[in-house]
Amino acid sequence: MTRLVFKIQGMDCPEEVAVLRRAIGPVVGGEERLSCDLLNGTMTVSLPEGAANPGPIMQAVRKTGMHASLWQEEMPLASNHDTGKPWQRGGRPILCLLSALCLGSGMGWQVLSQEHGLLALISSGTSGTAMLPFASWLLYLGAMVSGAWYVVPKALYALRTVRPDMHVLMLVAVAGAMALGDWCEAATVAFLFALALLLESWSVEQVLDGVQRCSRC
Repeated sequence: MTRLVFKIQGMDCPEEVAVLRRAIGPVVGGEERLSCDLLNGTMTVSLPEGAANPGPIMQAVRKTGMHASLWQEEMPLASNHDTGKPWQRGGRPILCLLSALCLGSGMGWQVLSQEHGLLALISSGTSGTAMLPFASWLLYLGAMVSGAWYVVPKALYALRTVRPDMHVLMLVAVAGAMALGDWCEAATVAFLFALALLLESWSVEQVLDGVQRCSRC
Protein backbone atom coordinates (compact mmCIF):
# COMPACT_ATOMS: atom_id res chain seq x y z
CA MET A 1 0.00 0.00 0.00
CA THR A 2 1.10 3.56 -0.75
CA ARG A 3 0.26 6.39 1.62
CA LEU A 4 -0.36 9.87 0.25
CA VAL A 5 -0.60 12.71 2.74
CA PHE A 6 -2.32 15.92 1.65
CA LYS A 7 -2.40 19.32 3.30
CA ILE A 8 -6.01 20.56 3.13
CA GLN A 9 -6.66 24.30 3.02
CA GLY A 10 -10.14 25.13 4.33
CA MET A 11 -10.68 22.08 6.55
CA ASP A 12 -11.46 23.77 9.87
CA CYS A 13 -14.35 21.79 11.42
CA PRO A 14 -15.70 18.22 11.68
CA GLU A 15 -18.44 19.03 9.18
CA GLU A 16 -15.84 19.67 6.50
CA VAL A 17 -14.11 16.39 7.40
CA ALA A 18 -17.40 14.61 6.70
CA VAL A 19 -17.67 16.44 3.37
CA LEU A 20 -14.19 15.25 2.38
CA ARG A 21 -14.99 11.66 3.33
CA ARG A 22 -18.09 11.65 1.13
CA ALA A 23 -16.28 13.31 -1.77
CA ILE A 24 -12.99 11.39 -1.70
CA GLY A 25 -14.30 7.98 -0.64
CA PRO A 26 -15.65 7.00 -4.09
CA VAL A 27 -12.44 8.24 -5.76
CA VAL A 28 -10.10 6.08 -3.68
CA GLY A 29 -12.32 3.02 -3.33
CA GLY A 30 -14.00 3.65 0.01
CA GLU A 31 -13.92 5.96 3.01
CA GLU A 32 -11.93 3.37 4.98
CA ARG A 33 -8.92 4.19 2.79
CA LEU A 34 -8.64 7.74 4.08
CA SER A 35 -8.24 9.46 7.43
CA CYS A 36 -8.31 13.15 8.32
CA ASP A 37 -6.33 14.97 10.99
CA LEU A 38 -8.35 18.08 11.73
CA LEU A 39 -5.77 19.54 14.10
CA ASN A 40 -2.94 19.40 11.60
CA GLY A 41 -5.16 19.97 8.56
CA THR A 42 -4.01 16.83 6.76
CA MET A 43 -5.70 13.94 4.96
CA THR A 44 -4.00 10.56 4.55
CA VAL A 45 -5.04 8.23 1.71
CA SER A 46 -3.93 4.58 1.44
CA LEU A 47 -3.83 3.26 -2.13
CA PRO A 48 -2.64 0.04 -3.78
CA GLU A 49 0.86 0.02 -5.26
CA GLY A 50 0.89 1.60 -8.70
CA ALA A 51 -2.40 3.45 -8.14
CA ALA A 52 -0.97 6.39 -6.21
CA ASN A 53 -2.14 9.18 -8.51
CA PRO A 54 -2.82 12.37 -6.52
CA GLY A 55 -4.42 14.22 -9.43
CA PRO A 56 -8.00 12.88 -9.20
CA ILE A 57 -7.92 13.23 -5.40
CA MET A 58 -6.84 16.87 -5.53
CA GLN A 59 -9.47 17.59 -8.18
CA ALA A 60 -12.20 16.00 -6.04
CA VAL A 61 -11.11 18.10 -3.05
CA ARG A 62 -11.22 21.25 -5.17
CA LYS A 63 -14.85 20.56 -6.07
CA THR A 64 -15.77 20.78 -2.38
CA GLY A 65 -14.44 24.34 -2.15
CA MET A 66 -11.26 23.27 -0.35
CA HIS A 67 -7.72 22.91 -1.68
CA ALA A 68 -5.33 19.96 -1.41
CA SER A 69 -1.56 19.90 -1.84
CA LEU A 70 0.87 17.03 -1.27
CA TRP A 71 2.40 17.20 2.20
CA GLN A 72 6.19 16.93 2.55
CA GLU A 73 6.54 14.57 5.50
CA GLU A 74 10.21 15.31 6.01
CA MET A 75 9.43 18.90 6.97
CA PRO A 76 8.64 19.89 10.58
CA LEU A 77 4.94 20.06 11.45
CA ALA A 78 5.06 23.83 11.97
CA SER A 79 6.42 24.31 8.45
CA ASN A 80 3.78 22.08 6.92
CA HIS A 81 1.04 23.99 8.69
CA ASP A 82 1.88 27.02 6.54
CA THR A 83 2.15 25.25 3.19
CA GLY A 84 0.30 26.57 0.18
CA LYS A 85 0.43 29.63 -2.00
CA PRO A 86 0.54 33.05 -0.29
CA TRP A 87 -3.03 33.79 -1.43
CA GLN A 88 -4.27 30.52 0.06
CA ARG A 89 -2.60 31.32 3.40
CA GLY A 90 -3.48 35.01 3.64
CA GLY A 91 -6.54 35.35 1.43
CA ARG A 92 -9.11 34.76 4.18
CA PRO A 93 -7.99 37.58 6.54
CA ILE A 94 -7.51 39.96 3.61
CA LEU A 95 -11.02 39.34 2.27
CA CYS A 96 -12.51 39.57 5.77
CA LEU A 97 -10.80 42.93 6.29
CA LEU A 98 -11.97 44.10 2.85
CA SER A 99 -15.54 43.07 3.70
CA ALA A 100 -15.37 45.03 6.96
CA LEU A 101 -14.00 48.14 5.21
CA CYS A 102 -16.64 48.01 2.48
CA LEU A 103 -19.43 47.50 5.03
CA GLY A 104 -18.27 50.35 7.25
CA SER A 105 -17.73 52.68 4.30
CA GLY A 106 -21.14 51.84 2.86
CA MET A 107 -22.87 52.53 6.17
CA GLY A 108 -20.95 55.77 6.63
CA TRP A 109 -21.76 56.98 3.13
CA GLN A 110 -25.44 56.12 3.57
CA VAL A 111 -25.65 58.02 6.87
CA LEU A 112 -23.81 61.11 5.61
CA SER A 113 -25.48 61.37 2.20
CA GLN A 114 -29.13 61.00 3.25
CA GLU A 115 -31.29 63.62 4.88
CA HIS A 116 -32.22 61.73 8.02
CA GLY A 117 -28.79 60.20 8.57
CA LEU A 118 -28.85 57.24 10.93
CA LEU A 119 -32.63 56.88 10.67
CA ALA A 120 -32.29 56.31 6.93
CA LEU A 121 -29.79 53.53 7.59
CA ILE A 122 -32.05 51.80 10.12
CA SER A 123 -35.09 51.94 7.85
CA SER A 124 -33.24 51.08 4.64
CA GLY A 125 -34.91 47.67 4.45
CA THR A 126 -38.40 49.19 4.32
CA SER A 127 -37.63 52.08 2.00
CA GLY A 128 -36.31 49.90 -0.83
CA THR A 129 -33.18 50.21 -2.92
CA ALA A 130 -34.42 53.35 -4.69
CA MET A 131 -33.46 55.45 -1.65
CA LEU A 132 -30.07 53.78 -1.27
CA PRO A 133 -27.13 55.85 -2.60
CA PHE A 134 -25.37 54.13 -5.47
CA ALA A 135 -21.99 54.35 -3.71
CA SER A 136 -23.40 52.59 -0.64
CA TRP A 137 -25.00 49.91 -2.81
CA LEU A 138 -21.66 49.32 -4.54
CA LEU A 139 -19.80 49.13 -1.22
CA TYR A 140 -22.36 46.74 0.26
CA LEU A 141 -22.02 44.56 -2.83
CA GLY A 142 -18.24 44.55 -2.35
CA ALA A 143 -18.70 43.53 1.29
CA MET A 144 -20.93 40.63 0.25
CA VAL A 145 -18.62 39.38 -2.50
CA SER A 146 -15.48 39.50 -0.35
CA GLY A 147 -17.28 38.08 2.69
CA ALA A 148 -18.79 35.16 0.77
CA TRP A 149 -15.78 34.41 -1.44
CA TYR A 150 -14.80 31.23 0.43
CA VAL A 151 -18.38 30.30 1.27
CA VAL A 152 -19.96 30.11 -2.19
CA PRO A 153 -17.91 27.11 -3.53
CA LYS A 154 -18.73 25.05 -0.42
CA ALA A 155 -22.39 26.08 -0.56
CA LEU A 156 -22.67 25.13 -4.24
CA TYR A 157 -21.09 21.75 -3.53
CA ALA A 158 -23.55 21.18 -0.67
CA LEU A 159 -26.44 22.00 -2.99
CA ARG A 160 -25.17 19.71 -5.75
CA THR A 161 -24.92 16.83 -3.29
CA VAL A 162 -28.31 17.72 -1.72
CA ARG A 163 -26.71 18.11 1.73
CA PRO A 164 -27.51 21.67 2.90
CA ASP A 165 -25.13 22.98 5.55
CA MET A 166 -24.26 26.25 7.30
CA HIS A 167 -22.74 27.67 4.11
CA VAL A 168 -26.05 27.24 2.30
CA LEU A 169 -27.90 28.84 5.22
CA MET A 170 -25.60 31.87 5.05
CA LEU A 171 -26.29 32.34 1.34
CA VAL A 172 -30.03 31.99 1.96
CA ALA A 173 -29.84 34.67 4.66
CA VAL A 174 -27.91 37.02 2.37
CA ALA A 175 -30.26 36.38 -0.57
CA GLY A 176 -33.30 36.93 1.66
CA ALA A 177 -32.00 40.27 2.90
CA MET A 178 -31.26 41.34 -0.68
CA ALA A 179 -34.76 40.33 -1.78
CA LEU A 180 -36.21 42.50 0.99
CA GLY A 181 -34.09 45.44 -0.15
CA ASP A 182 -31.92 45.51 2.98
CA TRP A 183 -28.47 45.54 1.40
CA CYS A 184 -26.82 46.70 4.61
CA GLU A 185 -28.13 43.68 6.48
CA ALA A 186 -27.06 41.34 3.67
CA ALA A 187 -23.54 42.78 3.75
CA THR A 188 -23.45 42.53 7.54
CA VAL A 189 -24.40 38.84 7.47
CA ALA A 190 -21.69 38.11 4.88
CA PHE A 191 -19.04 39.94 6.92
CA LEU A 192 -19.98 38.33 10.24
CA PHE A 193 -19.91 34.85 8.70
CA ALA A 194 -16.51 35.53 7.13
CA LEU A 195 -15.28 36.76 10.52
CA ALA A 196 -16.60 33.62 12.22
CA LEU A 197 -14.79 31.38 9.72
CA LEU A 198 -11.59 33.39 10.17
CA LEU A 199 -11.75 33.06 13.96
CA GLU A 200 -12.43 29.33 13.63
CA SER A 201 -9.37 28.89 11.43
CA TRP A 202 -7.28 31.04 13.77
CA SER A 203 -8.35 29.02 16.84
CA VAL A 204 -7.29 25.76 15.16
CA GLU A 205 -3.87 27.29 14.44
CA GLN A 206 -3.52 28.42 18.06
CA VAL A 207 -4.35 24.92 19.34
CA LEU A 208 -1.77 23.42 16.99
CA ASP A 209 0.88 25.93 18.12
CA GLY A 210 0.09 25.08 21.75
CA VAL A 211 0.47 21.35 21.07
CA GLN A 212 3.81 21.98 19.36
CA ARG A 213 5.10 24.03 22.30
CA CYS A 214 4.04 21.34 24.74
CA SER A 215 5.77 18.64 22.68
CA ARG A 216 9.07 20.54 22.91
CA CYS A 217 8.91 20.71 26.72
